[in-house]
Amino acid sequence: MRMNTPMWMPVGISILLLVFAGCRDTASPRDPRIAKAESIAREYATTGKWHGGLLVADGKTVLFRGAVGQADRDAGLSNTAKMPFDLFSVSKPFTAIIVLQLVESGQLNLNGSIADYLPDYQGPGAAKILIHHLLSHTAGVPDYVSVIPNYWDNLPNLQRDSVLRIVSEQPLEYAPGTGFGYSNTGYILLAKIIEEVTGRSFEEALHSRVFEPLGMRETHWASIPAKAGGVAIRYRGEQPAPIERIQKGEAGIVSTLDDMLLFARALGSDLLLSQASWNLVFTPHGDPSLAQRFHPAHGAPYGYGFSLPVLELEDGRRVRVAEHGGAGSGGSAMFQRIIDADGVVILWNNVEEAIPYMPEMLLLVATPAVE
Repeated sequence: MRMNTPMWMPVGISILLLVFAGCRDTASPRDPRIAKAESIAREYATTGKWHGGLLVADGKTVLFRGAVGQADRDAGLSNTAKMPFDLFSVSKPFTAIIVLQLVESGQLNLNGSIADYLPDYQGPGAAKILIHHLLSHTAGVPDYVSVIPNYWDNLPNLQRDSVLRIVSEQPLEYAPGTGFGYSNTGYILLAKIIEEVTGRSFEEALHSRVFEPLGMRETHWASIPAKAGGVAIRYRGEQPAPIERIQKGEAGIVSTLDDMLLFARALGSDLLLSQASWNLVFTPHGDPSLAQRFHPAHGAPYGYGFSLPVLELEDGRRVRVAEHGGAGSGGSAMFQRIIDADGVVILWNNVEEAIPYMPEMLLLVATPAVE
């Protein structure tokens, strides 16, 4: 981040100070974590590590909700805590949840193969790659981002069928079930399978199975999230970032901080899945020790749709976390939920140089309030 850029930093700091004043209305003034959350957010904002929106909550207590920086530098428009943002790969948990709903209804089988549901897909291992493997990034299917020729040049015009055709012509990275390799392609295949077995579009499945039941009225899927109404312009350095076309299943959901809080509070509840299915979601399946290439998601075990790091606190407690990050041209996002409690951290950035992670905030919501 270029900290000598005056076009956004003074505006961002002023916004942040206004947000701090409002945050005290959303939680008990006796909770000392409110002031700590404000201090952490201010530090990340003033050092350029955060440029977007942020919500931090513990149960019904919102410790911080705010935004910093500019949404449109030319127009002088500021980011706000209510504006929609691109989830990037934080969209993957939604895909995984719909797959498990279909497993519960008997329309899918975790041990069913790609060939069982997509007979026209001719990629290697189609008869051996299971739904389980796709959900947990253990299928060995190459990530299309790494195999599409001239990826950035072709990105605005990429279509799902051409993506899957090109990937199907590549060898597997490893035999299904023997490795761990984060793959956007696997979740694109899952979305196509969802459409095949339901006879409905992936977008319709998202709305009817997740968004509407949870009351996520400001959330939708977009093939080009950067052009969705109300979304902040994304920047790479001083210029607007290149526009990306997103494939169904891997990314593309546009949401708000408050809608994502509704989603966070539904995790582990029967609003979306049975307890047996949640146990599968929060069970490690992808083993980082089996990763054969670098990816940020390889730093923790992967369940179904979530990375599953474990926090070790100073008092000796081990706290399980379900999280997913996402990043793309000119922006990033992070979603974190304490599995066995109600701590939540949700953030987004609309500049490429910012960091989609505030470990201090996660520790804050993992620590009980001491009044």
